[in-house]
Amino acid sequence: MRLRIWSTFFILLVLLTACRSAPTPASTPTISPTPPPRAANFTFTLNFSGCITDSYDSSTGVYTQDMGPRKSPVTVKIILSAAQLDAIYAQAQAIGFFNYPNTYVSATPVYVSPNGSTSLLITNGNQTHGVAFDNAVFVDTSVESINLVALEKLITDTLYSSPEYKTLPARDFGCV
Repeated sequence: MRLRIWSTFFILLVLLTACRSAPTPASTPTISPTPPPRAANFTFTLNFSGCITDSYDSSTGVYTQDMGPRKSPVTVKIILSAAQLDAIYAQAQAIGFFNYPNTYVSATPVYVSPNGSTSLLITNGNQTHGVAFDNAVFVDTSVESINLVALEKLITDTLYSSPEYKTLPARDFGCV
């Protein structure tokens, strides 16, 4: 009797092992390609507005601040470090910036006032790509919008934290 139980167990074990399917290609982990490194010519231009329009061009380091109606804009030179440029480039690569359409329109917009817009043009190596998008979205659950706003915030936070930015005069008007 014991022999019969062990024989049955052994046959079941052999059958289960033989019937086990090999892993399919879909179940094997895939390694995503490493993005190209930041090229020596990596630059970006950011224009962002609400009721005012500010801009930054990393190729010249010039930040232009709109001072409001009937006032001349002021500029300051902000040169970003290699580490700061690396962080911006890594974020752009992580969100697939070069795959966004030139004009990105959110699928789930809820607008607030003042309404604003952003345009970001990035060059890396032989790739140049620009994306314009609305940055006045109050609630947006689309990953694409969240990622674009996060990239813009990374850039503006980097600029706003620079000692040079802090030398700019305060604006003496408010948006309505």
